[in-house]
Amino acid sequence: MKLMPLTTGRLITDLKQYSPIRRTPVITDEPVLSCVHGDNSELIGHVARLYLRQGMTVCDVTYGRGIFWQRTDMTQFDFRASDISPQGKDISKMDFRELKYDGESVDACVFDPPYLSRSGKNSVYARHYKTELAGKNYDEMMGLYEAGMKDCHRVLKKDGLLMVKCADEIQTSRFRPAHCDVLNVAMKLGMEAIDLFVLMRNQSGMVGSPAQRHSRRNHSYLWVFAKVQGTVK
Repeated sequence: MKLMPLTTGRLITDLKQYSPIRRTPVITDEPVLSCVHGDNSELIGHVARLYLRQGMTVCDVTYGRGIFWQRTDMTQFDFRASDISPQGKDISKMDFRELKYDGESVDACVFDPPYLSRSGKNSVYARHYKTELAGKNYDEMMGLYEAGMKDCHRVLKKDGLLMVKCADEIQTSRFRPAHCDVLNVAMKLGMEAIDLFVLMRNQSGMVGSPAQRHSRRNHSYLWVFAKVQGTVK
């Protein structure tokens, strides 16, 4: 039987064209594990220990209320926060599809776009990003991922890091593997996947009918990609 790729988008590019990114190992008394139980701040705290270095220019382009960074000392970085709907005086107003940074000027970007298929059509992100089919259109959500990742790629230095948060979906009774589609977007841009973290919620927070056709999603992902090719036109 011929196995079909899990992704719902493009096929993954041939891995042989990439040379592995080499980095100095981190020495730590506490190992950094791929699966984190807790919340986004615990997740990014683990990722920062392994991949972010003192003095780096780090841009969170979907900053929101800054929940990601509550457990991380941001004073060690040249940290820049932005969002399309800023919620603080030190947050720059910026659309992640049109970042106001020079090309190849950033060491790391953190990208956690709204999971639009879980948002109502009148939500703040649906209004700002001009989405008309929020709650129904998975492809529209992935289009936002691709546009944002492309501009993050533009502003990253060579070997710069792009950290992308995503979660798989059940849409109209279909399983939509967002983490596979995000990987495809990154590889189309000429990025190398160097790590994948899984965030397990401490509590599922799910209620409703016991009848179900798919497993309930109580985890999400954070990809770490590295820029290995020039800016995509």
